[in-house]
Amino acid sequence: MTTKIKPVVEPPSSTIRFPAPIGGVPLAHDFAPSVLFACLYGLLAFLGFYRIVRSASRSLLVFSLLAFIVERVVIWSLRAEQARTPSEDFSRSLTIYWQITFSAGFLMPHSITLNLMRCVVVGTTKGISSTLRSSSTIKTEEVGGLSSFVNTSKTSVAVPRLGHGAQEDQPQKRAMYRRIFGLIALQTIVPFVISVVMGNGYVDAETDATKVSAIQTLRYVIAALALALIQIGLALSIWAILTVPRIARKVILLFALETTLTVIPIYHLVIMTNSTTSLTSTTSGSQNTPGEKAAFYVFQVLPEFAPCVVLLIVNMKTMFGTGNFGDRIMDPKKKPTDQEAA
Repeated sequence: MTTKIKPVVEPPSSTIRFPAPIGGVPLAHDFAPSVLFACLYGLLAFLGFYRIVRSASRSLLVFSLLAFIVERVVIWSLRAEQARTPSEDFSRSLTIYWQITFSAGFLMPHSITLNLMRCVVVGTTKGISSTLRSSSTIKTEEVGGLSSFVNTSKTSVAVPRLGHGAQEDQPQKRAMYRRIFGLIALQTIVPFVISVVMGNGYVDAETDATKVSAIQTLRYVIAALALALIQIGLALSIWAILTVPRIARKVILLFALETTLTVIPIYHLVIMTNSTTSLTSTTSGSQNTPGEKAAFYVFQVLPEFAPCVVLLIVNMKTMFGTGNFGDRIMDPKKKPTDQEAA
């Protein structure tokens, strides 16, 4: 009795050319790197949980970064699983998910970096009297090879590097800095929203030529907006270093992280011209060739992984003076006068 072997059927190629997916689709040679990055992000997740358990390092920014890391553990695990399955099992939902997260997900580390920059800049407006400065016990704590000043009281407070004498409190300038950084932070939401629209329409463009142009335009818009937002972050860090009085040199680290993230949207703009007639095509421009996959890991995966490592190795709360939910400085409430009290 002869047993018939069911051949693996690939999705049929069409004459419609649609934008090649970012990162291609998981094929057999993607299994090893997918497992590698799932494990690396998994190790980072343990470090993130450690930061959350300790009150000295726990903050909303750590929770946000940990959420991104856990999401990356999931996505690389799914890609590892997909690389071991027949091509006929490619999921429409996973294709949507990958295009959304790869097109705009890297903006999460950018958003965290921007918030850390806000904390440092806002911290320069805090007023400190000469009496308080002489009586406060301050020590230098080495965090990942970098110095930060930490108050040795029960509630650790990062104090900016200052000269001797008093420092006048600047509430108006503090409010201005918060408005500027808050407005810029809101703009980060726009690429995420557009990526959701693009991702859901991407799978339809595979079989509908009328949607190809719109999807391609949205991809360009996402990449351009992401690049612009990161450039704004770089400009803010340069502005802070050059013009903000008493700014801490740790902003240079944030500048380096933003520079690393810049690689990703530039890479996206470079590959946007590529198109394919099938998700599983291995022709040049399909983003499935070994060279194109190597470029994806070098110019997308590593640049979004490196900032996560740095931000968890250092203690963000003490190094950048963050509070549990943002910059730790609260504007003091106005004390009532004797007449008001009466």
